[in-house]
Amino acid sequence: GHISTISEDIKKLSNKRICHILVNKSIPYGNGTGRKKDYTDLCLIMNEVSKKKRHLPIRQLISRARDALMAMKPCFMMSPLSVAQYLGPGRPFDLVVMDEASQLRLEDAIGTVARGKQLVVVGDPKQLPPSSFFQTDNIYTEVEEEEMTAAEDTESILDICQVNFETRRLKWHYRSAHASLIAFSNKE
Repeated sequence: GHISTISEDIKKLSNKRICHILVNKSIPYGNGTGRKKDYTDLCLIMNEVSKKKRHLPIRQLISRARDALMAMKPCFMMSPLSVAQYLGPGRPFDLVVMDEASQLRLEDAIGTVARGKQLVVVGDPKQLPPSSFFQTDNIYTEVEEEEMTAAEDTESILDICQVNFETRRLKWHYRSAHASLIAFSNKE
């Protein structure tokens, strides 16, 4: 009883502390003088917000206002396709979390992996592998099986990570908080 109450209090206070730090983080003002093509960070964002048309392409905006955007929104939720489309090369993120990794092919995931300093890959190896329904040709038809690398022979990024990196299993899941939420999954 008493220990679990203290534990809950610590969680709530930790959440409040993180929110306080983020809300009070200063947003880089950047350059807002001279030619508009030289604007950066918050000055560039404010200029873009005031426009009715002829907005910068998102990739350019993210590149030129990166520090301000990261200060305002330290977490980005993006698909691997969006990452490739909107983020330039480099490692702007401290941590990349890849969820549903059993559904993600290596070639689709690798660009996202390269944009983080650390990686957490989450998935269920018992789920179906990535679908090849939309692939029109098999790039491996001319390659002998023994010539395939481990990466080519592997279905998903989760498979590769399970073989090459430390793995941990979840001890709980949000649905396990109430038995009825997980009962169907367990039964089926």
